[in-house]
Amino acid sequence: MIRIKNSFSELGLLWFVLLALFTALVFRVIILQAVSRETIGKEIQVLVSLMWVTISFLQFKALRKPMVFTGWSILALIQLGMFVWLYNNTFTSYDDKYGIPRNNSRLLIVPILLLLFFQACRKFSLVFYEKELEPLGRFGEVIGEDRSANGIETVCSVGLFLIIGLSVYVCYFS
Repeated sequence: MIRIKNSFSELGLLWFVLLALFTALVFRVIILQAVSRETIGKEIQVLVSLMWVTISFLQFKALRKPMVFTGWSILALIQLGMFVWLYNNTFTSYDDKYGIPRNNSRLLIVPILLLLFFQACRKFSLVFYEKELEPLGRFGEVIGEDRSANGIETVCSVGLFLIIGLSVYVCYFS
């Protein structure tokens, strides 16, 4: 427990536990088919949206620690398993108010994509610039340091927002 506490901050550990419990709740509701299809779709949207925010903004620096990255990867792999199970399942498909069929299980791929992209950008930053990947501020400066962003940090920030933007597009407009 001491090693876990040293790896995760208190807020990070709280977010991780809450999202793990919410993932278990969504999984349980889907298995029991206790609510309507539309409600399950909305729960999946909320779950994945919370994962986006947590991984992209709240845990960006903490993901450098192996224990933190492993914890979030396990949670993302569980969601990837949920996607494989739910993708062709008709119970998660529903028609929205315009009669367009929706299946929000496609969103369950996004957390693992964000983590893989983050790790690739981090490795490139370490190899080419010999610096850890840092989050960017508003004007291309690194948050917490007096230096401008290198190319990998800029590409990573733009890429993370593109992954999130494309998944929002797939969820709401396709």
